[in-house]
Amino acid sequence: MPAVAVAQVVGTPAGVFPVFGLVMDRPDPTRPATIKPHHLQYASVLHHECYTAPASLAAKIGDYDAQLRDFRASEGLPEMDWSDLMLQRLANADALKGAAFPLRRGCNSTAAPSPCKFPPPKKREGIMRKLTIRWAAAAALALPLFAGPWGTTAYAGDAEERSEIVVLFVKNYSSGDYTKLDAWYTKALLDDARMPSGVYRANRMVRSIVSGFGGASPLPPCAKEPCPRVNDAFWVEHQKRAQAWLKQNPQSTLATMTLANAYSRQAWAHRGGGYANTVRDEDMKKFLELNQQALRTLFANAEYGRKDPNWWSELLTYAQYGQASRQDYAKLAQDAIAAFPKNHDIYFTISQSLLPQWGGSYKAIADLAAQAVENTKAEQAQTFYARIYWNVYYGLNHQGAAVFTRPDVDWPRIRAGFEDLVKRYPDNYNLNSYARLACVAAQDKKTTAEVLQRIGQDVVPEAWEGRNEYVRCKSWSQGNAS
Repeated sequence: MPAVAVAQVVGTPAGVFPVFGLVMDRPDPTRPATIKPHHLQYASVLHHECYTAPASLAAKIGDYDAQLRDFRASEGLPEMDWSDLMLQRLANADALKGAAFPLRRGCNSTAAPSPCKFPPPKKREGIMRKLTIRWAAAAALALPLFAGPWGTTAYAGDAEERSEIVVLFVKNYSSGDYTKLDAWYTKALLDDARMPSGVYRANRMVRSIVSGFGGASPLPPCAKEPCPRVNDAFWVEHQKRAQAWLKQNPQSTLATMTLANAYSRQAWAHRGGGYANTVRDEDMKKFLELNQQALRTLFANAEYGRKDPNWWSELLTYAQYGQASRQDYAKLAQDAIAAFPKNHDIYFTISQSLLPQWGGSYKAIADLAAQAVENTKAEQAQTFYARIYWNVYYGLNHQGAAVFTRPDVDWPRIRAGFEDLVKRYPDNYNLNSYARLACVAAQDKKTTAEVLQRIGQDVVPEAWEGRNEYVRCKSWSQGNAS
């Protein structure tokens, strides 16, 4: 949210203003740095900025907002003003007045005025959890409103349900109601429950784990350099919470994956999101050690985990992060496919390891997609071929947006897969994503025009990289632009 909007809602002491916003899911080293709104996990961050006389509050906020505008412009991000939506929808906004600020940023004992104080770490984490719940709930309510400027029909499909699952996990993880989480997750697995787009509800719960950690690890106060770059105590606290959950229910694969996630998130905090050749040796060592700990955590619960497709998917993820050999990873991948040959999330995870930047190739991706279709064609026809290429697109487009025009990418088969997908799961998010990839990735004008005509006014903003991209594709497909 723009700082001025938050400052109007949250009571602040003199010399301080708050900033409240969203952060993304776990870092992805294969994805460009550009923030993609439809890949956001709804975790919240509240930090504050301090200023001193003679600067005024308005001047400081204006400078901060200018920096945000410059960043958005440099990254090619669409204009999005969350402030009005959030302020209108944020439940119990008055309860935030006078709240302390969990994250220490831009503030020190000499520059900050005396009212700039922090609660102790335990209390800060509690505040962060409460704010995360409020923010996730507000995001769930506000998401459908984004369709307004683009179309006439509000989108209430996958995006809304994903937000509801995030809220469910954050609320019950924060309160320690692990029994409710295990019951929900077990039922979703047993029912093979899916969302409108066809993705598994249980997998969305696993992807929500990171939101339970509060979005960011606040750094402890530091009076003398060198200051720590990572708050390890923060992650240890979450590891203890997950261990307590696992002790309460040793059969819980969700608890096991939460503990493994806590180790891996700590690993990424040490590594950072840069390319490997920019990471310090000691940070890379810590990264590998913690991901190995995540793997050991999963293997320790293999008796129950082998019955859960998401356990396999997480195992594959951490094996890749832990730099398993190509031979060992390939064997693990085939074991996972043998266990759950019709689960697309397993194929998605494997496909990420086959990206060229990870030592894979376009041929390897095509072979995996063909194997997935062979295993699922009786029920899904060519659907999995489209799903896998849709999943890897953001890992391939750094070589150029129109990556589906390459001779080693079979766009006609991907297109056939999308047709099968939207027949089985006629969710508007699927249809919008099909149109976008036909335009941007495949440069298929005829297909783009046909799919956009089917979409009509049911535009889903989360499926596009901003309104300008949608308008550009629509104009191009109608022959109004080269």
